[in-house]
Amino acid sequence: LVQELGFPVVLKPLKGTGGMGVTKAATWREAEAAVQHLFEREYGLAVSPYKHIVDEYRCFCLDGKVEFVYRKIRSHLLGDGVQTVAGLVAGKMAAVSPAEVAELGACVAELPPEEL
Repeated sequence: LVQELGFPVVLKPLKGTGGMGVTKAATWREAEAAVQHLFEREYGLAVSPYKHIVDEYRCFCLDGKVEFVYRKIRSHLLGDGVQTVAGLVAGKMAAVSPAEVAELGACVAELPPEEL
């Protein structure tokens, strides 16, 4: 399949959400490493061509008619190579509104304890 699609490709677990376990591979070595890593934890994987996406929109349809559309915006943190994820979140939370704090808290709640 990778030969047919060409590089880069995206490999991801069949279950889950939020980008957990998703890997972009630009070479055979990266693809093989991603496959091994995924099969250590999961029963299967999906492979798709990589598409650079600037904005992601979700459309909800009912009876073939688009009822509403929204732009998906994910919370994110940029590491500094020094602080833990919890430290980065605490710093970010000190500088944002209460609504943004709630969104960050929900994001952190999805992380496994070993990543905190």
